[in-house]
Amino acid sequence: MDDEQLQRDYQFNMPQQDLPNSGLILGLGIASIVFSCFCIGGIICGIISLVMSGNSMRAYRENPMAYTQSSYSNINAGKICAIIGVSLSVIAVIISIVYYAAIVAVLATGDY
Repeated sequence: MDDEQLQRDYQFNMPQQDLPNSGLILGLGIASIVFSCFCIGGIICGIISLVMSGNSMRAYRENPMAYTQSSYSNINAGKICAIIGVSLSVIAVIISIVYYAAIVAVLATGDY
């Protein structure tokens, strides 16, 4: 047997492991949705989750046989939740800016 065949046999018989931080990425993605009404909390959790999911997805693409499919699914779900959480947080920030700008405008004109 040549070295290439031995390497392939080793890869197929190698036990699979979870991707690094798959549970944490999913938890932060869910937390970004929960904290999206607090504006900055959802943005922070979501960005951390997106950065971590990018690193883990890169590791999976480099060697998909080494990692379990369920951990990849957790990372994918965490990334989707993070995108939703960041989007909701940005909408909350925009609404807050418009709301406080309207309050300042009303107070500045004295028409209250």
